[in-house]
Order: sequence, then structure tokens, then C-alpha cells
Amino acid sequence: MLVVNLIKHQQEYVIGHLAYALAGYAQTIVLCSEWVSKRFGIELNILINSKLRMA
Repeated sequence: MLVVNLIKHQQEYVIGHLAYALAGYAQTIVLCSEWVSKRFGIELNILINSKLRMA
């Protein structure tokens, strides 16, 4: 009984740890993509605006 409880607890711990790690990765990816889109979005807007002015 004790062994079963330990295994069950270990599984819950591992699953919780994985979920936490995945959530951290997802958050990092979202933050990176937001940063990239902001940075390159601004640069693209400048390029588009300068091309429109030249036309």
C-alpha cells in the first residue's frame, strides 16, 4: 500500500513538474514572438511608410 501511494505521488509530481515546465516554455515562446513581432512590426511599418512616401 505504501509503495502504491509513493508511485502515485511520484506520478503526480512528475506530471505537475512537466505541466509547469511546459507552461514556462509556452510563456517564453509567447513573450519572444510578441517581442519579435513588435520589433519587426515597427521596422516593417517604417519600411512601408517610406516606400509609400516615395511613390
